[in-house]
Amino acid sequence: MAAAAMWDEQQAYEELLYWDGVIQQGHRLLPEDFDRYEELRYWYDCLCYEEELRQYHHFVASVDNINDERYAEESEAFRKPSGPQDRIVMAKHAEVYPSAEELEVVQTIVSHVECALKKVSDGMEKNKGETNKTGSKKERTLCGVMRIGLVAKGLILKGDQDLDLVLLCSSWPTVDLLNQVAERLLEQLEEISAGTYTVSPSPEAAAVFVKCTKESAMTLSIHLTSPSVRTEQTNEPAEEKETQTVDGPPDVLDRQKCLSALASLRHAKWFQAKVSSDVSVVVVIRIMRDLCTRVPSWTPLLGWPLELLVEKVIGTAERKMKASESFRRVLECIASGFLMEDAPGIKDPCEKEDVDAAAGLTTQQRENITQSAQLALRLCAFGQMHKVLGLDRKPLQPRRPMGAYGRHRSAQIPPTSHSSLPARSFPFEAERDDRESSRKRRTERISESEESLPKKLCQ
Repeated sequence: MAAAAMWDEQQAYEELLYWDGVIQQGHRLLPEDFDRYEELRYWYDCLCYEEELRQYHHFVASVDNINDERYAEESEAFRKPSGPQDRIVMAKHAEVYPSAEELEVVQTIVSHVECALKKVSDGMEKNKGETNKTGSKKERTLCGVMRIGLVAKGLILKGDQDLDLVLLCSSWPTVDLLNQVAERLLEQLEEISAGTYTVSPSPEAAAVFVKCTKESAMTLSIHLTSPSVRTEQTNEPAEEKETQTVDGPPDVLDRQKCLSALASLRHAKWFQAKVSSDVSVVVVIRIMRDLCTRVPSWTPLLGWPLELLVEKVIGTAERKMKASESFRRVLECIASGFLMEDAPGIKDPCEKEDVDAAAGLTTQQRENITQSAQLALRLCAFGQMHKVLGLDRKPLQPRRPMGAYGRHRSAQIPPTSHSSLPARSFPFEAERDDRESSRKRRTERISESEESLPKKLCQ
């Protein structure tokens, strides 16, 4: 069958060439012959298109394989620190990174609260269905829960105790809804893990605080908000906002708190889409967060402005850099006056208008951060990066073994009983040993010759 199909294609191609030759000679084709020619021409065009499409897909696949191999090589090169500053930066990152037990505790708390909120939402909808027996379907009161802050961005450091979630509501959340969610949440958490969590509502902060009492002192903040808060703010003029507060529910939560929760949700989505895939940016942000926590002059930069600054500085580099190069590039950018008042600023990509993310910094705070960055950059230039990162001393590089031991041998000192190396001797000691050995050989030859003398005389 394959041979017949190939023969049919060959025959059709020869027939197409025949009709092309007839047309080029100036002959006019009959209607049935012209229809046959058009059919063969369409078949040949489709065949050429399929071949070009196959070649194009093959080219795209080969380019993707080359890019994947290059990305794998760059990632492998990034994971292996090659210089002393890379070892210092990765040692600091390993020091501030939380342990597996701490991450497991965070995951347990967040999963318990999310599961409990899901049951709270189902229970509220069940009660609403019993009270409203009409056939019209209404939107759920609690639309969903999403992670924000350090949990969503993967920037948790060792010792962090504050976690954040956002609870989206269908309408503007009220104090009554806040208290109702807190009561039902405590009941569901008691069913999941009795005596482990305490729940306390806070209408001033527009949030519900869940604190773990057994494993650690971590506090999970659940911020209530609604997308309608932002739409009402953008659509209504300023004169109508006061009338809305009178006509609406009197116990609505603070507008600014709800808007801040929505902004945090946008920040988390942007970070997951743009930054989470770049390992060097995430490592430098963690190290910079530790620096902002330790040094008081850097504390005002902590949070969203720091994350935008690091992403912008490293993302504009011409090549993929290691952790130490990325960290130094961030210091160079800040030391050059990037945060000063006459600088362009840091544009917030999550806002429609041109908003400077570092607008909350005062003039004195900007000068202090710039001066501290200049001092840190000077220390790095003189080989004292460990002082900038807060390390006691430089991490020691494993000493490479010499001689027949090979470079793959362990850096530990072997026991004395298994040592096969000769004792170390100085040059003058070696000469003295040679003189003593030659003197001993000379005395032995003389003694042997004296012993053989009497025998010769007797003969």
